[in-house]
Amino acid sequence: VWRAAPILDVHADAAGLEVLAADALHMLALVATTLDERIEWNRRTIDYARRARDPKAQGWQAAALNNIGNDLRGAKRLDESLATFREALAAYERIGRADRVRIARWQVANVLRLKGQAEEALAMQIALERDAQTAGEPDPYVYDELALLHAARGETERAAQARARAEELRSGRRP
Repeated sequence: VWRAAPILDVHADAAGLEVLAADALHMLALVATTLDERIEWNRRTIDYARRARDPKAQGWQAAALNNIGNDLRGAKRLDESLATFREALAAYERIGRADRVRIARWQVANVLRLKGQAEEALAMQIALERDAQTAGEPDPYVYDELALLHAARGETERAAQARARAEELRSGRRP
């Protein structure tokens, strides 16, 4: 599979299957066993998607950037993770899917919290809470982050409320 991947681009382009080629490159990144291999395959996905003519294939840039950001966060390379998640956010904004943009914003805010930039992270999560409510799509992960951020500020009641809201959303209960 790894040796066949370089010809994937050429054959997919010739057959007009750019979306499938970008997806296949993305899948190769998911099954790679080392951090460096995952980043390399995601970068190949990004490069391919940037060259693609099909807007749907171009959209794979955002997913690959998100995956790199996740891998870098897992490796505790937070500065690189933050920069990559910001790139992913910009890519999702170009695509124009509000739900994906909110997830990308959450990723940025999460890394900001991990980097100790709690005030900026809190402001972003509060904005996400508002935007998700407006869209009718409240997100338990936003409330998880709010609970952590409020707890770090010593705001135990607000942290408890956020944890309870996250639990409500996960259980399907309505307030």
